[in-house]
Amino acid sequence: MSTEFHPPAPVPADTVTKPAGHAPTEPVSRGWITLFGLVWFGFWMASLVPLQLLLPQQLEIIDPASKVHGFAVVNALAGLVSLLALPVCGALCDRSRSRFGRRRLWLAGGALWFAAGLAITGEQTTVPGMTLAWSASMLGLSAATAGLTAMIADRVPVGQRGLVSSAIYGPQALGVVTGIALVSVFALSPASGYLVIAALLIVCT
Repeated sequence: MSTEFHPPAPVPADTVTKPAGHAPTEPVSRGWITLFGLVWFGFWMASLVPLQLLLPQQLEIIDPASKVHGFAVVNALAGLVSLLALPVCGALCDRSRSRFGRRRLWLAGGALWFAAGLAITGEQTTVPGMTLAWSASMLGLSAATAGLTAMIADRVPVGQRGLVSSAIYGPQALGVVTGIALVSVFALSPASGYLVIAALLIVCT
C-alpha cells in the first residue's frame, strides 16, 4: 500500500458556496439608532405597562376575588398567541413587497393594530372579553416586532449590531417606568391608561 501523500486538488473558485445574503456595510447614523430606540421605547411601554399595572388593576375591578386566576388565564392565552404569531409574521414579513418597504409596512400595521387592541382591552368588563382583546392585540405586537427585529439584518453592519441591540433593550426599563409614572401621577383609570400608552405608541412609531 502506497504511503505517498497527495494534497487535495484545489477547489475551483466558481464552485465555492457563497452565503445567500450579504451583511450591509454602510453604517447607520446616530439619528437612525436614536429613532430605532424610540420605537422600542414605545413598544416596551405599551406591552409591559399593561402586564405590570393596567391588567391587574382592571381585573381588580372586574373580579377581585379571582383576579390572580384571571391574570393567569389572560397571560396564558396571550402568550400562546404570541408564540404562534411571531414566527408566522416573521416569515410573511420576509416575503412582503411594498413601495414603502416590507419592514415599514409590518411595523406601521402592527403598531396600529396593537394600539387598537390596547384601547379595546381597556373597554372590557369581563375576564373573557379581556382575554380575547389582549390576545388579539398580541397579533399587532408580533407583526411590529417581526419588522423591527429584521431591520437589524437589513440595515445594520456587523460592527454596529451590538450598539443597535442596546437601543432595543436599553429603553425597556425606561419605557416601563415612564408608563407607570404617567398612569400613577395622573391617577388614570385602566381604560384611560390604555388610551394614553396607545397614543404614545403611535407617536413613538
